[in-house]
Amino acid sequence: MTTPVIHSYLIAGLGSHLAPLARRRQVAYLLSHTTYLLIKLRSSVGQLVLESLAAKFRAELKKDRSCEGWSGTAIADIPPRDDDPYRVQVRLTFFKPRLPTRQSGRPVFNALKKHVDHPITISKMIILHESLDLAPMDFRRRREGRPRNHPDLMSFMAFTKKNNQYMRVALGVGRPKPTEGFLEEDINNYISEKLSDEEQRFWRTEGADVVWDSMSYQLREWWFMRTQTEATGKKQKPWKNSWGDF
Repeated sequence: MTTPVIHSYLIAGLGSHLAPLARRRQVAYLLSHTTYLLIKLRSSVGQLVLESLAAKFRAELKKDRSCEGWSGTAIADIPPRDDDPYRVQVRLTFFKPRLPTRQSGRPVFNALKKHVDHPITISKMIILHESLDLAPMDFRRRREGRPRNHPDLMSFMAFTKKNNQYMRVALGVGRPKPTEGFLEEDINNYISEKLSDEEQRFWRTEGADVVWDSMSYQLREWWFMRTQTEATGKKQKPWKNSWGDF
């Protein structure tokens, strides 16, 4: 069975769209007006996965001037479960901010207000971002997001009054091995380096598919909890599944 589209969600890919090496004005202008990433950095793996998911659902990313970024919309089917046979459809808006790291909070929050249906709540947001705490080509999903000193997450939460009731997917890029004289600048240089060809291939193909499987599980859970709460008048407990959570 199929239900109508009852929810819309915003999926935002965080990261730096501008390459740090593009210091000349002409090159920086070209990059800032190009829809898809030309240089795949570790810090922009969230945007790389977002592009892969948008392509998977044939959502063309177009310039979204009012939100200072690019967005595209698609209808997605959420696979059924044994205890929940309904085939749910949701409307997904994929959004990639144009502003650099530490400044993406405002465009992401504006995109949430523009593209999700009413009532607008922070729980209709899914954020993709890089993580130094996870090995390359690994990921974790969490029902609630905490910034953990991540500059883009902190920038976004400045507009949500520290509300963290949104899903976030951390994408592993690894961490440089500490050496004598290791500085915080070394980490900044590390995440500004180019992703390996293997990592790029993974996140464009099977990596994006596994991330979507995890996200769709959470989306179905949200839908199930909402419909059952409305039907019974009792708040439902989350499904018992820790896979992908951290």
